[in-house]
Amino acid sequence: MNLIQRDINHTTDLMNFRTYQYGLIYEFIKICFEYIQRFGIECDNYSVEILQDKSYFSTNHYAFDKLRIKLDGELKNNFLELDIPKLIDGMFFKLKGVYYIPLIYILDEPITFKKNSIKLNSLFRPITLYINDNRIILNGHNIPISRFLRLYAPYEQTTKEACELFKTQYIPESIDESVYNISKLILCEDDLDSLKEFIETTFFDNWTKGLYQSYYNIENVEIINIFEIIVNRLIKNQHDEFNNLKHKRLVFIELLLDPLFKAVSNFITKLKYNTNQHRLPIKANAIIQHFYSSGNMGIGIQKKNKGLSGNNLYSIVNGFSGLLGLKASFENPKSQSELPRSVSNIHESYKGKLCPVTISNKNPGVISTLVPDQKIDLRYGMFL
Repeated sequence: MNLIQRDINHTTDLMNFRTYQYGLIYEFIKICFEYIQRFGIECDNYSVEILQDKSYFSTNHYAFDKLRIKLDGELKNNFLELDIPKLIDGMFFKLKGVYYIPLIYILDEPITFKKNSIKLNSLFRPITLYINDNRIILNGHNIPISRFLRLYAPYEQTTKEACELFKTQYIPESIDESVYNISKLILCEDDLDSLKEFIETTFFDNWTKGLYQSYYNIENVEIINIFEIIVNRLIKNQHDEFNNLKHKRLVFIELLLDPLFKAVSNFITKLKYNTNQHRLPIKANAIIQHFYSSGNMGIGIQKKNKGLSGNNLYSIVNGFSGLLGLKASFENPKSQSELPRSVSNIHESYKGKLCPVTISNKNPGVISTLVPDQKIDLRYGMFL
């Protein structure tokens, strides 16, 4: 008997989420390679070979596909070798003879506001502003916030006002000095237009550009558009509640492939000093190991993060339990921060999206159950 007086969608986006996202893997491979080509690797073509694993019915077998990429002219060595867990029936991984339902995570929108920082998320090179420390991290380098803002401000007075808004120190210098100092640090041409183009090229891979366009409904997204969004929120003094789903999205495949994105970022860094790189620095089993544990160490404690398996929460015997398949976590497996207490509260945005009665007694609110018939954006995981 259905006691809920609302329309029920018999075809659901959510139940197709893992399958759809898993199908994006080959697009992500293409995005990685296209991004690498921006930074000087000399290669016109690459070939992708997928060695399918057909023996996953074995009781102790790892079920994965072996991905190999060769650059043109590179016949002996593979540019990339990677084991990718096979998604069985659109729901399970089979690793060490055990079935796992890979956890879905409810993470922040692309622009993440925290108490003392603002992070602009990107697949390869995110940008983070540390307000109290008066610095912005760009390509792994610390740059004074006023120096960076000056690149995009039409007048010097605008830079001063922006620094007041960001509650950060204003460092007076000419635009030419700012361009020179930043260009020298991140190794690009000493020219304002070239510098801004380099920053755009580094930050906006093809996936990140599409994500920002879709989430913020911007037709031609640029760094300046993102800072306009940030400034408007700061002016309105908007503080996003942690569990407000209007500022969250579902994430699966991006987290799974995170070791690959980090390897691409490290590869590009090495390309600055050695253009003779012909192999991506990543172990073949990196994704599977990442699934078990993210490997990040907490500050002052010898404890690894849970990893994408939810610390074996999804090690299951009966793999066809629909309730397990709908579990989602607010805990970012890449973060070392403690979740705020507000995660245990039931937010008004949960209606029709999260089930309030399935919030567990242990760590209440961290793991919740998704409502199965809701509409979501399958590609970027936005709640609709």
